[in-house]
This record gives sequence, C-alpha cells and structure tokens, in this order.
Amino acid sequence: MKQVTYCADCGSAYDSEMGFCPKCDYEGDIGEEGIPPLADLWDMSMEQLGEIAENNNIRGWRRLEQKGLIYQLNQLRLTQVETFTVNSLYEEFAKFAQERNVEAAKKKYEEICEATEEVDEQIVMTMDWVILPEQIAAALSEADIPELAFQIDDPEIHQAANDMIQMFAFRSEVEKQLVGMESVSDIPEHLLNHADHVVNSMAQAKRSELKSIAREKAQGKMRARRMGQERKKGIAELAEVLNLADFPSELLEHEDDELRQQAQKRLSELERKEELLAIIRSVDDADDIPQEALKHDDDEVRRAARRKRRKLLGSEKEDLLHRIRNSLALEDIPAIAFGYQDQDVDVAAKKRKRFLVQAQETIESIASIYTADPLNELLEHEHGKVCEAARLRLRVLDEIPEKLRNRSKTARMRSMVDELAAQWAAEAEAAERHQADVMGKADVVGFALGDEVDVSYIGQSFSGTVQGFTPDGEFVEIMNTDTATVWPIPFNCVTPR
Repeated sequence: MKQVTYCADCGSAYDSEMGFCPKCDYEGDIGEEGIPPLADLWDMSMEQLGEIAENNNIRGWRRLEQKGLIYQLNQLRLTQVETFTVNSLYEEFAKFAQERNVEAAKKKYEEICEATEEVDEQIVMTMDWVILPEQIAAALSEADIPELAFQIDDPEIHQAANDMIQMFAFRSEVEKQLVGMESVSDIPEHLLNHADHVVNSMAQAKRSELKSIAREKAQGKMRARRMGQERKKGIAELAEVLNLADFPSELLEHEDDELRQQAQKRLSELERKEELLAIIRSVDDADDIPQEALKHDDDEVRRAARRKRRKLLGSEKEDLLHRIRNSLALEDIPAIAFGYQDQDVDVAAKKRKRFLVQAQETIESIASIYTADPLNELLEHEHGKVCEAARLRLRVLDEIPEKLRNRSKTARMRSMVDELAAQWAAEAEAAERHQADVMGKADVVGFALGDEVDVSYIGQSFSGTVQGFTPDGEFVEIMNTDTATVWPIPFNCVTPR
C-alpha cells in the first residue's frame, strides 16, 4: 500500500516513496533526528550516511551497501515524518472539534484516516461526539438517536436528545392533525413555517396534497360540465341521424360511457331500420310484413310498411272479392274472407253466403211448386242453378198431366188425372192466395224477402235477413247473419232496419 504524504509547502498529497512533491518539487521534511530527504541522501558519502545511521541507532548498517543504507534511512525518515504529520492532524482536529466546527473537523478526520491506518480511539470518540448533534437532528424516531447521546457526559447533547424526543411527540400530533384537514385554509401558518424540517415538510406536503385535490375537483367539475355538453350535443346529433351513411362513427369511441352507449344503441336501431326496410321491399304477402315495422317509432319504416301493406292488401282484396262473386257453392267462398280485416271483403263473403243458402233453399223448395207463375219469376234469379231448377220444374209441370193422360188406358183413369190436375190447380191457387195474404201482412209490418232486420226474441238479439214465411203465415223466417241459421220468428219480434 502506498504511503501518502502531504506537502508542507503546497499541501498536495504525494507518494512518500517518491521523496518529493511532483507539484512544487518540494523534497520533503527532514526527520526528527535530522535525516535529510531522499534526494539529499543520494548526494552523501558512505561516511556521512554511516554517521546518520549511528545517530539513529540503525543496527547492522555497516553490512549494507550505499543503496540499502539509503533505503533504511529513508524508511526511518518516512516513519518520523508520518508520525509528525499525524500528530499535527490530531492537534488541528482537536481544535476544530473544540470549536464545534463540524465540517472542518470532518475534513480533518478524513485526512487523518488517509494518513494512517490506525486512528487513535480517542480521536474516533471525539469524532462521534462532534457529529452527534447532526445525527440527533436527522433522527426520525427515538430509535434513530445514537446511544452515545445518552451515555456521553455532555449536558448540551442530553438536552438536544430530549428536545428531539419531545419533537417526535409533536410530529406525531401534527401528523394526526393534518390527516383530518380537508382544505388548505385549515393548515396553521406556524406549521408551514415551523423550524423543524420534518414538521415543515409534513405541513407543506399536506398543503400540496390538498391543493392537488382541490385542483382535481375543479378540473373534474369542468370535465363533467364539458362532458355533459358534449353528451347533450352528441345525443341530439344521434337523434337527427336517419340512415347509416350519416352515422357519426367517432361517437362509438367517445370517452363518455353514456354517449358511447347511446351511439351503439342508435347504430343498432339504424341497422334494424335498414333490415326492416329490406324486408318490406322484398315481401309479397301482407302477412309477411313484420308487426314491428307497422308500429315502428321511425316514420319512414312505419309509412313504408303501411304503404306496402295497403298495396298488398288491395291486390288480395280484389282477388277475394272476385272469388266471392264467382262462387257457386258455400265451399267456393274463401275461408279467410270471413272476419277479414277489410270490412268490404267480410261483408261480401257473408252476403254471398246468405245468397247461396237462400238459393239452395229456393232450389229445394221448387219441388213443391205446382204453378208456373212463381217458377217464371225464378227464371230471372241471379243464381244459375235456381234458374235451371225453375226451368226443369216448369217442364215437369207441363209434361205431367199429358204423360199421365197418355198413360191412362181407361176413361176412368183419364178422368182421375183431370181431377188431379184440377186439384193441383186449386191447391196452387190457394197457395198463391195464402202467399198473397202473407206478403200483405209483411207489407203491413214493413219488410219483404231479402230485407235486413233486427230480431229480439226469447232473450236473444241478432241481425239477419228475411228468407220467407211459414206456411201458416204466423212466423217470418229469418237467417241469423252470424250463424247462417234460419229461425221462425213472430212478426212482432222483427224490426226492419
């Protein structure tokens, strides 16, 4: 290890073995016993070197050559110089320590540690005593105060340690007080300017924290106000969008959750709107139009659905009415026509049903007609089958007497046929008179065949049409419009419409 020496002339440190200061060329001090510097030793003779060796009690110097003797003398000189230097440093350190010049004492202590490997224990203790006030002041808890502060016989150190312990208690109290404070104005001014750096730091930190919180609250309110304005504007913009092409896609990534959700909802609504419009354009049947489209909140969808429905229903209505008009039997009337949503179709179906039922009853009643007049009237009936049945019946009536007469082989048989024909004629005449009486009675009450009437009979009320009259002329036959059944109803229970 190199031995460091401080130049007595300029104060620079240099290696002792060099024998001189490289900065100012100072050759070093002379030892206590007068051993000259290394450079001077090389200029001396063996006699001079021997004299110096004798004076410094170097044993066996005579066996050494000049170079070895010079080395021994120089080593002794270095030891003497080091001892002198360390003692000087000790004195200077003691002076600074006594003056409580901490920085100077620290620097001098570092020089002592560099000058010698074995520092005197008293110097170490003195250094510990010097830095005690700093250590006490830097302590953050009672455990951080060195034990030496309580052991050393120094009233000032004891007082500083006790003051610091009291300061710890004060710091804890201040810390508790600061926790409950919610605004900068709550922090006492004396804490912000307190001499204790920890108390001051806690107060300043709390002040900064409360300022930051207040700033964040203010910024939060401003952000909330700005966000509310943007949300209101964005929602209004979404409400005005009517198709996907104009949809503001940037709102789907907006920082406001509510506006982002509204944008996603509106996008779904517009996508569904386009889907419904496509369905409406493609359907060929009114029943295939979604009910959702017919009741949709969007005017465009609702109008398109209703317009397409009216168009499709118009075509279907015409088809149903055509089939109803051309139906010749009950089974030919479309079942969907009854109760159809368009009243014209429903009424036409019910009327056609009544007409066909009446026609069938008329056809069945033709077999009991024996006179030509009623049959001649039926020849102009709207239903072709009724006309055909009337023509056939007239032919039969015309042919019956002649056929019976031609088949009769005796005069008696021919006489019986003539009597039968006369009887039929009389019965037909009586039937006509009876029918005239009934029709007269019907005329009195104000209705005729085919008239629509209201019935109130044995606790029931319904609407129907006049189909005919009972043979005794006491009842009028009414077909119930709802059930398509014929009821015999007293005249006084029937009211014309």
